[in-house]
Amino acid sequence: MSEETTQSNLGDDKFVRRVIHRQVRKVIATTNLTNEDRDDLVQEAYAQVTKSLESFDPAVGHIRPFIVTVVQRHLGNVVRDRNVAKRATRGRVSLSKTVRSEEDAHVEMSQVLHDKDQDRRLGRERRLSDEELNDLRLDLAAFMKTLPERFQDLLRRRQTQTISEISRDLGVPRTTVNDWMRKIQSLFEDAGFDRYLDE
Repeated sequence: MSEETTQSNLGDDKFVRRVIHRQVRKVIATTNLTNEDRDDLVQEAYAQVTKSLESFDPAVGHIRPFIVTVVQRHLGNVVRDRNVAKRATRGRVSLSKTVRSEEDAHVEMSQVLHDKDQDRRLGRERRLSDEELNDLRLDLAAFMKTLPERFQDLLRRRQTQTISEISRDLGVPRTTVNDWMRKIQSLFEDAGFDRYLDE
């Protein structure tokens, strides 16, 4: 993305498009928003970035982190506002209310809630079921075996080491290790695992 990004070419910018679509996928995967909300969220994020570009000062920082921050904050506000609206509904019951458990004991309601009830109460959806998560682990393990040995080693090291530690251990510059990590991320995205990658 060039520093000359303007409101007129914002929609054509690959970086902006990628950031917005990735952040929207994350929000849909981790909240009660659905795929039906996707187009609205994308459009609102573009509008927010366009508006925020007016206050961007290149002397203060680089435009890419600025755009990522704008999109993340905007989507965070959307989720917060929707959750506030949900909490304003009537018919709420305190979780400290005493109820009978399956064992016929008197306990607080919060102690008998199922995970799904907790998720619904908090306005979130579980991204994956246990079975789906297990399938994902198997798919990831199989895919990682197809990577070059250097990348497999780097991913093993990354589980317990920082980029700086890996750089020192391998005797290569940190920028090289970061380049390798970006290549690995790109390979994961190409294989369809991008919705599980963190920013």
